[in-house]
Amino acid sequence: MNKNRFEIIYSVAIIIVIPLLLAVNTLYLVTNIRKDYDREIRSRAELANSVMATAFLEDIEQQSEGLQAKVDQLSSTQAELSNIRVVIRQDNSYEVLARSGSDEAVNANDQLQYDIVFNRSLPIAKSVQSFTNEGRPTRAWSVATPVVTADNKVIAVVSSEYLTVDIEEKFTRTLTQSIVIMLVSAVLVLALLFHHFRFIGYAELLRRQKEVNQTMSDFLSVATHELKAPMSIIKGYIANVSDGDYGVIPDEAKKQLNVASAQTDRLKDLVQDLLNVSRIEQGRLQLELAPTDMVPIIATIVDHYQTIASEKNITINYQPPSASLVVRADAGRLQEIFTNLIDNAVKYSRQGEVTITHEVQKKQIATSVRDTGIGMNTEERERLFQRFYRVKNDDTKGVSGTGLGLWIIKQYIEKMGGNISVDSLKNVGTEFRVTLPTTNPDPQPPKNNI
Repeated sequence: MNKNRFEIIYSVAIIIVIPLLLAVNTLYLVTNIRKDYDREIRSRAELANSVMATAFLEDIEQQSEGLQAKVDQLSSTQAELSNIRVVIRQDNSYEVLARSGSDEAVNANDQLQYDIVFNRSLPIAKSVQSFTNEGRPTRAWSVATPVVTADNKVIAVVSSEYLTVDIEEKFTRTLTQSIVIMLVSAVLVLALLFHHFRFIGYAELLRRQKEVNQTMSDFLSVATHELKAPMSIIKGYIANVSDGDYGVIPDEAKKQLNVASAQTDRLKDLVQDLLNVSRIEQGRLQLELAPTDMVPIIATIVDHYQTIASEKNITINYQPPSASLVVRADAGRLQEIFTNLIDNAVKYSRQGEVTITHEVQKKQIATSVRDTGIGMNTEERERLFQRFYRVKNDDTKGVSGTGLGLWIIKQYIEKMGGNISVDSLKNVGTEFRVTLPTTNPDPQPPKNNI
């Protein structure tokens, strides 16, 4: 049996079984509620008869005419009590001393019940069909209770019917509500289960998509590795030709070679970014976390970009602090992080300045890279760290990039236990803030920090 057929059979079985379980559960609950109601009503009926037997004892002993008055009062005030009788035994027959109904005769069933009570000196109860005062049929508990004197002699029997009309109404409401809830639940469950067939298809599509993504990721990893070697060779040959190893090169040819070299570097960076993406997605990114002084790393990057920045009339402000700022990080990845941030700051600024500052916090060091560039609006800021996302507007037309750099360094920073945030205003500037954990529990604040 293939997987798809099994899933279909499984789904059909669920569609049948779950509504069936709901129905069985509802039936079970209703049956138990009915039993609980019956026990409660019987207990009430027996208690009512016991109270009447005690209350009537003196009147029965004295054959008082007030007995009938008490029966009438109970019958008129207690709507749930019906057919109240007080009987005594005369030889082999029974005489009714007081009653609430018009039927004075004692039939065979009543006589059998009274015999049992007299002989055993114990109350008995049974479920019977009766009628309310309005003539509506209802269930009732017929109870016969012995009237016992102080010397434990049974002198009479008090019988009555305790109507269940109120309880029956409550039970009917409960039953109706249970059935409605069961039907609604069954409909909802069936609707969900019918959608399960669609979910099976979605799950299969997702599985295939994962396979495709894995294949693409594997291909990307292999391709980027294979591209690195020929690019290095091309770069080397361009350098050799430019240096005159194969003869004098005209100035115009040197310009073209420089362009080719720059584009090779750009392609190399792209391949490296794709390789990093592949490593991150496959969980193969390895970081060598160790105590690292970030000051010399940032100072080296700033020195590298000073010339590029000055050509655009941009000033890079960074005064290395006198104290070391040691963080727990991978030195190579740390260099990539701040190279990307400083490169973007210079790239997206027409003029002005780029300022790098540090702030020592409790067990953390926050480093800010702030520029006076084109800035971003709210929507652009929210999507900035998404993979392959680049801000596209008139101000960024001439700026190259893949949209991978910020996504990659965000993964690096988070794997180092830090975080990165951005704040920006359109046509005012942008500030990136990188926070990394320090290995020094009480780092000294930097001095002369700009």
